[in-house]
Amino acid sequence: MAHRTSGIFGRELRREDYQGRPQTYVKHLFLKRYLYALAFKVLQAPGSNLDFLYIDGFSGPWKSTADHRSDTSFSIALTVLSDVARHLRDRGLMPHIRAIFVEKNRGASEELECAVAEFPLIESVVINGQFEECIPRIVKMVGGAFVFTFVDPTGWTGLALKKLAPLLCISRSEVLINMMAYSLTRHLELPSVQGGLEEYFGGPGWRERYCQIYGGTRQREEAFRQTYLVRLKEICNFRYVGTTRVRFGGQQRTYFYLVYGTRHPAGMEVFRDTERKAVEVQEDLAYGSVIGKASEGGRMADMLVGVENPNLGVFRAWESVSRAEARAEFDAWLASGSLRREPDASAHFMQYPHVDMKLVKAWFIEAEAAGRLSRRPGSRGGAVLVPTP
Repeated sequence: MAHRTSGIFGRELRREDYQGRPQTYVKHLFLKRYLYALAFKVLQAPGSNLDFLYIDGFSGPWKSTADHRSDTSFSIALTVLSDVARHLRDRGLMPHIRAIFVEKNRGASEELECAVAEFPLIESVVINGQFEECIPRIVKMVGGAFVFTFVDPTGWTGLALKKLAPLLCISRSEVLINMMAYSLTRHLELPSVQGGLEEYFGGPGWRERYCQIYGGTRQREEAFRQTYLVRLKEICNFRYVGTTRVRFGGQQRTYFYLVYGTRHPAGMEVFRDTERKAVEVQEDLAYGSVIGKASEGGRMADMLVGVENPNLGVFRAWESVSRAEARAEFDAWLASGSLRREPDASAHFMQYPHVDMKLVKAWFIEAEAAGRLSRRPGSRGGAVLVPTP
């Protein structure tokens, strides 16, 4: 049965178009929902110049099985942005929405040229070339737009962080990067890839940071994740960074992380709201995988209905660990007595996976009730949170 989206999130993504590609389904669902929320928020913000630029650094080739390539990232993005443009025009606004698609394969880029023409509301440009090498040209095309960059390679090469930095350092910008954790952990010790890893993590110093984190966690994947977030924040000047996990279908292993960078507190709130939906879908897919395997094996699948898939608890376990770490830092902050603006404090704690605005607000309320936190008006609007050690 197709999974349906509704409300502002527009048309459905059909699960049947992603047979054998559950991770891609989750990734595309995340992109779709986040891009809808972001584009509406940016283009309706007070003082907006109504200029929005979407950049896809690895646009093809595609493993599409759906009509009109509706199961590809470029089609999903253009459909979302076209819907946003129509909604805003109906309200009397005239947004200038653009898209840049970069593809190194000449044949695929030519095919993409024809495909983007089907979305006339979006001013699209297709560039044939390596994404890293095209960054200087792309930066000149930004103008005054708000920029959202989607970086979704098939591996981890071609993503030197310092080469991406001129684009990602643009002040009004956000990024979503597919970090191939499974591939990175497999290749960590190979001598032939050490130079590539140094470029990926932004140059000298990354391994020292990795070893420091690994010494505390004893987990290579977690050390990779935290190291990349630290380097992304340092090199590209993002104020807040975070990840959400996409796992192998029906298995308790990470396939990749979607890495996010923003400079606005509201971005973290939307990112975590989108994460919650992605987790629900992945748990549902895991349960469906068990039922499907039972049917293939000749067992009675209906006997398993209502029986919990042992793989379903994996996100709850990850969530519990992450929230405990975030809560420990929250309590340490209360004990420190240092002041923070409320939006900044909320976004800071939402950098932890599975920590959303609802949970952070509950912590604030609890601390206020216990006399450990108070509020006072801020000079720039919003409350200043005052811990009482």
